[in-house]
Amino acid sequence: ARGGGGRVVLLPRPAVRPCVRAMILLPRRLPGVARLAGRGAQLDARHLLLRAHQPLLTLPLGCSGLSSSTGSTASADRATPRGGAPRRRGQRAAPPRPAETEEVAALRRILACKEPPQEQLAALSSFVSGVSGKQLFDTLQRCRLKDWIARRDWGPEQEAADRLLEQVQDRLDSYYDEGLAFRDKSHSPGL
Repeated sequence: ARGGGGRVVLLPRPAVRPCVRAMILLPRRLPGVARLAGRGAQLDARHLLLRAHQPLLTLPLGCSGLSSSTGSTASADRATPRGGAPRRRGQRAAPPRPAETEEVAALRRILACKEPPQEQLAALSSFVSGVSGKQLFDTLQRCRLKDWIARRDWGPEQEAADRLLEQVQDRLDSYYDEGLAFRDKSHSPGL
């Protein structure tokens, strides 16, 4: 017997589902719990335990068939696991992914499309001119647009691609040189 002079009692099969047996730690002080004759007495004993000695009660999670006689639903009696679903041994939880901004999603759609180079450069140019300096900086950190433009073979559109790279670099330089007090300086070295 452990913890407070109790004893472990196995309830007969009719009280639980056919494949599950419940182990309940019963304190010696409860009157009328030593003999569990019929199903009504078993449910009464379980009801007494739930109300008076809930910290002493240990049931498997699958015992939803042991609802109390007060008419409450089985889902209300079911214990919920703490900390979420059980994990396999040695498995760590994946870190949460940050939500992707609209600008990053739009730029990734432009980069993934299979349009002719002329139309793709026009879409990229309108994207670069349509976002703020901070948004452009954030999207370039995540999507590496300058590297993508430099690696790709543009053929006859190479001059337009070089102009787009210069435009992107000019926008970044102007963002760096703004020097406003409210500017996000997370890209500055040493911070």
